[in-house]
Amino acid sequence: MLAQLIEPSFKRLWAPSTIIIKRESIKKTLNSVAGTYIVINLLNGKMYVGSASLNRMYRRILGHLLLAKGGSPIVNSAVKKYGVENFAFVVIETQTASEIDRNSILNCEQKSIDMLNPEYNIAKKAGSLLGFKWSLESRKKLSLSVTKEQRERIGSIWKGKTLSQLPALDRSI
Repeated sequence: MLAQLIEPSFKRLWAPSTIIIKRESIKKTLNSVAGTYIVINLLNGKMYVGSASLNRMYRRILGHLLLAKGGSPIVNSAVKKYGVENFAFVVIETQTASEIDRNSILNCEQKSIDMLNPEYNIAKKAGSLLGFKWSLESRKKLSLSVTKEQRERIGSIWKGKTLSQLPALDRSI
């Protein structure tokens, strides 16, 4: 399955042995495009499918792999466990600045999630955590991390608004 996934048409822009030597050129190349990517654990074939807007692709590789901090917490844990050298970052679809369409990027990400059923994705809907069930431990951590000032600022945004004034939610999941 893994051999079928990494086809010659995909652009493998990152490999552990080249990152130090070509860091700036990789950063420039990745940040010049928006698109969909896959992070692949080369030892067990587990994957993560994600997308990034213009000037964000390099930040995604940093978060998922190089820093193992930010990005997907499941990928971060796997990188710490197996080592960064056992992962590949594969860009599967790109758009340049003149052709960026966020909906088409999310559509590509969603098709990839549906087709590959990636084990490292916690949400099965591209661009949204709707439908994801947070653990009690995660909810407690989030609650403790939000300051009183942040709560007041968020509350003031919605204060006095009716339900019809709230942004429409995608309830198709």
